[in-house]
Formats: sequence, C-alpha cells, structure tokens
Amino acid sequence: MLEKIKDALKTDKKGVKNGSPFYSYHKIPPQVFFPTSFDEVDQITSVIERHHPVIVNVSSLVIKDRYRIIDFLSGYIFALKGTREKLENSIYMFYVK
Repeated sequence: MLEKIKDALKTDKKGVKNGSPFYSYHKIPPQVFFPTSFDEVDQITSVIERHHPVIVNVSSLVIKDRYRIIDFLSGYIFALKGTREKLENSIYMFYVK
C-alpha cells in the first residue's frame, strides 16, 4: 500500500502522473492523515483550507465512520472547487487547485 502511495506521488518531466491535474498544480507534498474518529475532520479541513493537499487513510475506521468522513470531506472540497482522488481502497487525496 505504501508503495502505491509513493508511486502516486512521483511525477514525470511535465509534472503529470496518471493524467492527474494534482501534479501540475502542487509543489507541496500532501500531508497524510489516519483519522481515528470523525472529530479529527477539523484538523484535515484546516490543512485543505490553506490549499495544501492531503491524503486521508480511513481503513482503520468502522464503515459508518469511513463514509461519514469521506462524505464530509467530499462536500467540503466541492465547496472549495477542489478535487478528490481515490488512490486505493479507503485512501483518498483531496486538494484545491
């Protein structure tokens, strides 16, 4: 799993990987979060608000909390006209252009 994330963060000469616009806009490496409850969403949104990319791994949460966090962050990123990418099962990247 970690190798897939590292591979996803690599870029080619043009700054684009797998057709993702993330790599052409951001020079800041994403901050990785492993939330243990919904209460940690405030920390994640404060990073996104500063237009820093985040990777959120919700694999350790129960299904109900996984959906709640991803749904909330998806709505938040939509309101900021940002993007959500699914990197792997239960691992998502959120960023604002």
